[in-house]
Amino acid sequence: TGLTNGQVISVSGTAGACTPSGLSVVVHPLPLPVFTCSDPDTSICEGDLVSFTASGADMYAYFLNGVQLTPFSGIPIYNPDSLNNGDVVTLEAQTTFGCSRQSSNNFTLEVRPYPIPTLSCSDADLTLCAGDSIQFFAQGADLYEFFVTGASQGPASNDSVFTSNGLTTG
Repeated sequence: TGLTNGQVISVSGTAGACTPSGLSVVVHPLPLPVFTCSDPDTSICEGDLVSFTASGADMYAYFLNGVQLTPFSGIPIYNPDSLNNGDVVTLEAQTTFGCSRQSSNNFTLEVRPYPIPTLSCSDADLTLCAGDSIQFFAQGADLYEFFVTGASQGPASNDSVFTSNGLTTG
C-alpha cells in the first residue's frame, strides 16, 4: 500500500548461494480529468444542443444516467443528439496505462419545453374603427413581448395583456 513510482520491492532469502534480485514496480499516476459543458448552468430549452469537453487524460468515456454511451477513445468532445430533463452526464478518463478516474463533477440537465404562446383579442371579428380600443390576451409563456407590424411595444414582461387604441389601417 502507498507505493510510488520507482520504489523497489525486494525479499530476502537464499537458495543455496543464490540471492534473488529486487522487483521494480512502476506506479502510473491517475488522470486528473477536467470536464466542462458548453452551457455552464445546464439549463437549456428542448431541442437545444450542448457539448461536453474533457481534458487531462488520454482517453474518455461518457455516461448518461450511469449508462456508458461511448467507448473509451481519444475524442475529448461528446455532442449528444438529445437530452431530457434530469439527465446526468458523467465522464470517466483513462490513461494509456489503463489508470482511470471519474471526473469530480457531473452535469444534471434542466431541459425546459419551448413555450407555445397563444393570442386572443377583445374584438371577436377583428374589425375596428380608427381610434377604437382593443385588448390582446396572451397565454402559454412566462414572459410576453407584444409587436405591432414587427415593432416591439415594450420589453418582455409577465403582463399578458396589451391594450391599444392607436392601431391604424394597414
